[in-house]
Amino acid sequence: MTSEVSCKFRFYVLGLKDGFRGYKLVEDLKRLNFEVEIVWGIDGRTSEIFVSDLDAHVSIFFSNRILTNAERATTLGHWKMFENALRGDEDFSVFLEDDAKLCDFNLLDQSLTEIADSNRKGKANHLWLLIKRDFNEARVWRQRKDSKFFSNTLTIPTLSSAYVINRRGLIALSKALGSRETTGHAPDFPAFYADYLRFKVPAESVFDVTGEESVIGNERWLMARYEKYHSARQIARFTMVSWLVQGRKYSSLKSYLLYFHGRKLSHLKSKLHRDRSGRER
Repeated sequence: MTSEVSCKFRFYVLGLKDGFRGYKLVEDLKRLNFEVEIVWGIDGRTSEIFVSDLDAHVSIFFSNRILTNAERATTLGHWKMFENALRGDEDFSVFLEDDAKLCDFNLLDQSLTEIADSNRKGKANHLWLLIKRDFNEARVWRQRKDSKFFSNTLTIPTLSSAYVINRRGLIALSKALGSRETTGHAPDFPAFYADYLRFKVPAESVFDVTGEESVIGNERWLMARYEKYHSARQIARFTMVSWLVQGRKYSSLKSYLLYFHGRKLSHLKSKLHRDRSGRER
């Protein structure tokens, strides 16, 4: 990767000051001559996070439960990274949680080069995911014939440990965040992001997660039993009744479809792919 390309990127690593897990990640990135900034997040276990009635209503609508303090704290931490990035002058901001680890420098080089190249050819607001996971594997169509690493997706990703947003996308998103009164949309990427960003998924993971259980992971596991949807709620969502009755207050029709229908489609595609791969073995 040329210095011309690499100087356009700046990395932000989110973690807690008490028990930061990303020192090796920061060292690796600095060794590759990237600019890196550590952003101290909020500890949801010790901080009092104000939860409004609107927060509760929105989180129940999207997640079937009220989000935990740890999930809200992570959302606020990501927004804090956005604020820091907006004060910078980079063309691309790379946002990482401190449990991310770099898989391969060559993959990083390839992905950032393609990101820089595609950004010069278009004027869209993009979010490029850097980790490949089940819900992020729905490769619906390709952006260009010569696009080798990233493809478009018809769903909203579910893993926010490593991603890139271009400058235009960050500015557009910041205007939306400034007008929002709630963090209760989702513990990963809120549905309304789809109104401002185009999501792209990688062919291979550039980063992975260390496997260490986070505060969010532990609390989400404890809350998992509340996330099972009743059949009536599922029917209401997929027949659009939920959006017509309540969802219009929280999201556009586009973001609603990408969040609920797109994730379901992606999950089914991934399941079919795994089943087919298993039979071929």
